[in-house]
Amino acid sequence: MRRKDREMSEKFALEVMDKASFGVLSLCHDGQVLSRILSFARKGKTIYFHSATSGEKVEALKDGAEVLVVFATDVHVPELYEEEELKFMVKEKGVSLLLSKVFTTEYASTMIKGRVRRAEDEEKVLALRYICEKYTPTKMMYFREAIEMSKDRVLVYAVDIEEISGKRKKFDSQGEEMKWQREE
Repeated sequence: MRRKDREMSEKFALEVMDKASFGVLSLCHDGQVLSRILSFARKGKTIYFHSATSGEKVEALKDGAEVLVVFATDVHVPELYEEEELKFMVKEKGVSLLLSKVFTTEYASTMIKGRVRRAEDEEKVLALRYICEKYTPTKMMYFREAIEMSKDRVLVYAVDIEEISGKRKKFDSQGEEMKWQREE
């Protein structure tokens, strides 16, 4: 990670994953980079996602394939200055402030590396339960029926996390960037 001053703890990285609506899976396949958006769920140090039973993603996701998955949350442009302060910055050539605190984005992100494997049998059903609990928690009373109808028409993959890193850019209430894992 280039910006070590923005690096966060593993606990933070896991929390970003749990909060993220989706992740982006990337891997090399036939000399090309393949990236796909995933709905996923995490249990411990494993993430689970589902797939159709055929297609380019299925061809690429052979057991043991090395993958990278990224997640991002809390992405927005901070509003640290009033209009008059911005005008003063421009007039006084406060270019570094203008670029670093106005034309910037706050975010929290996580990147994981691991190897993919197919989840089978009981693990497959549990993984589908985790995914459904995350995305359709109010419909869990129908989970058993949904599994019976779909378990043979869907593949489930697991990525056991081998490396994880979290990063954040965030400003405190005084407009100072919170570096080195500083909390407010």
